[in-house]
Amino acid sequence: MVGRIHTTTAGNSEISVPLIQMNALMGLLSDVLADALIESPFDSTTTPKTIRAFNKLMWIQNDFVNRHDVDEGQQ
Repeated sequence: MVGRIHTTTAGNSEISVPLIQMNALMGLLSDVLADALIESPFDSTTTPKTIRAFNKLMWIQNDFVNRHDVDEGQQ
């Protein structure tokens, strides 16, 4: 739904966020999360595992955004 809501096919037909801006946002969020986790009080094995888990989550979310942008272009 997150990917779809940023296209003209869901919600307000006047709202369409360009893919480049969505990708930039995902990159920024990934960097901010990684920085916060590096500075966290987790031990040396938990920190990299947590960063990797959040990175995977961000890639999945980015995939959803990209799928709906491709669908939008084909309609």
